[in-house]
Amino acid sequence: LLRHASETEVFWHDSVLNPALDYGRANWTDAHVMWSPKGSYLATFHQQGVALWGGPDWQRRSRFPHANVRLAEFSPCGRYLLTWNGVEAERDNPKEPVGIVVWDVFTGKKLRGFLGLKAAEEHHWPIMKWSPDGKYLARKGDDMVSVYATPGMGLLDKKSIKIEKVSDFQWSPADNIFAFWTPEVGNTPARVALMEVPSKQEIRQKPMFNVQDIRLMWQKQGHYLSCKVDRTNKGKKGSYPSNFEIFCPHAKDIPVEVLDLVAKETKAEGTKETVVAFAWEPKGHRFAIVHGEAPGKYDVSFYSMEKKPGTQGPQLLHKLENKACTSLYWSPAGNNIVLAGLGSTLNGSLEFYNVNDAETYSVQEHFSCTDLEWDPSGRFLCSWASYFRNKIENGYMIWTFYGKELAAGPVDQLFQFLWRPRPASYLSPEEETAVLRSFKEYRDRFEREDAELREAQKSGKAARRKQLRDEWKQYLETCRKRVEEEAELRASVRPEPETDEEYEVIEETVEEIVELKEEVDKSRKMITSDDERD
Repeated sequence: LLRHASETEVFWHDSVLNPALDYGRANWTDAHVMWSPKGSYLATFHQQGVALWGGPDWQRRSRFPHANVRLAEFSPCGRYLLTWNGVEAERDNPKEPVGIVVWDVFTGKKLRGFLGLKAAEEHHWPIMKWSPDGKYLARKGDDMVSVYATPGMGLLDKKSIKIEKVSDFQWSPADNIFAFWTPEVGNTPARVALMEVPSKQEIRQKPMFNVQDIRLMWQKQGHYLSCKVDRTNKGKKGSYPSNFEIFCPHAKDIPVEVLDLVAKETKAEGTKETVVAFAWEPKGHRFAIVHGEAPGKYDVSFYSMEKKPGTQGPQLLHKLENKACTSLYWSPAGNNIVLAGLGSTLNGSLEFYNVNDAETYSVQEHFSCTDLEWDPSGRFLCSWASYFRNKIENGYMIWTFYGKELAAGPVDQLFQFLWRPRPASYLSPEEETAVLRSFKEYRDRFEREDAELREAQKSGKAARRKQLRDEWKQYLETCRKRVEEEAELRASVRPEPETDEEYEVIEETVEEIVELKEEVDKSRKMITSDDERD
């Protein structure tokens, strides 16, 4: 999906053919757009509220009236929608709040309203956070976390969870467990804890000292929770102000592994190495860290949480030195990662890297690139230059996972690029593994079909078919307009209204067998040059 200038357009993507426009519309939205978690709906934002669109004809399926709506968040299951219009709590009606509203997507019914943020409160989106199954919606308050149960939206056990000085919390992506942390207060150390819902039991906690800040980062499968702990530097030579405390919720007794990065001292006195980026592998047990002193001199280290006999803590797999990298983008399928150098100094350097084989596929560049996003399959990556961050040279480029350019184009005032999400696979992990193992058996056939499709495109057959279809659609539209324009003239000539009952439809079917021939198709082609695809 591309949103640029006043246009919003949805395209079909094919690794062989160029992107084909499926539906486009001017002024489709007043602000941004977003997909539902399974790609069933496209949400557009308007002054009156949010509208959902879907189906093969992209018709409006539902509306949620919420004046001046700014942001929205679907529950992971796609059943519920939370909208926020920015009204401050002080200006809202406590009895009938309109700052935050929760909706049932299937029925369009409003479930409950909540007060928005206070005027002095710092804004972090989402304000309220969904549990991974959509059964609960939680919100951080003063010295408490309030958990509400769907669909009634009542407070769980009719009371909030008291957590003194709670700074932040994050739900596990896989289980109804949330992690939270509290800062140091006097002689009381900071701590990170895991709480299970709905029992409200703390299943693990760890105190930490000399803490300045903590950032919570879950692995997508919920196997691990990384806590990036920024500590106060006591001035000791060789000390490093940050380390990682990694919880393992799916392991027995929930052990906590510690990773300390050794600092590199520079010539400038007091300057130390910093952590620039951290990212978990979505499927697997590895993570990557970008750390170093200056852009262009950063190191990228890869670690594994799988232990070898006689070892402790995360295991260093390998380290890449002096990389032009500021951001990490793992493929949703795992293994492949893009080391991206974004910003004014690195200008869109993209290194496509294979972690399993510890080798670089290729190094590419998208000048002035500001954003990257993998498609749900992990086979394609899009890089684009957003109008929000760069007013010139807006456009996008689509790459394979190994860095081959498939499509590119300049797009004036490009605001958004979105891949359509896919529902979760119905295959079990064992079945997915079996498919991958047998893929080589089908590779030759797939490559042959792709080659035939490319040849058909080169020959102009696909373009000719598209031209004929467009001409036919244009002719039908001309006829439709002519019928509407002549409606009054027909009515004046024939006073009686026309009805279908006045006509008798006679259908005749004539069949003629020219030739009958039977053949066995051994190639079992799925796509041929006569296919209707463009």
